[in-house]
Amino acid sequence: MAHASFLGEQRTFIRRFTRDGRNVVADIPVASDTIMDIQRCRDGFVFVARDPAFGLMRSNGKATTLQGPRTADMRNKLGDAFTLSGDAATIRFGLGLGEARPVVALSRCQGRERN
Repeated sequence: MAHASFLGEQRTFIRRFTRDGRNVVADIPVASDTIMDIQRCRDGFVFVARDPAFGLMRSNGKATTLQGPRTADMRNKLGDAFTLSGDAATIRFGLGLGEARPVVALSRCQGRERN
C-alpha cells in the first residue's frame, strides 16, 4: 500500500505484485486515508480504511468503494480553507483536505446550510 497526492487530493493506493515480487499493474487508488485491513473475498479482496470507507477490489484490478466517508476532512484547514464572516454568523470550510470541495457555509442565524 502507498499514500500519495494526486491532483491535490490525498489517496491511498493498493499495489499488486506477482508471486515473484514484480509489480503487476498501475497502483489502484481506493481510499483517502490509511488502509486498516485487506482480506481475501472470492476472486478479489475487500478493504477497509480509516476514512471511514470500505470496498472491493477484484482480481482484474477494478476497485469499487462500497461506502465512502460521510464526514468532512478537517486536516489542513488553515487560511482560506476555514473562514468566519465578520459578524461570526457564517463559517465556511471545504469537505475535502484543506480547501478541496469548498461547498459548506453554515449560518447560525438562519439555522440552515447555504452554498
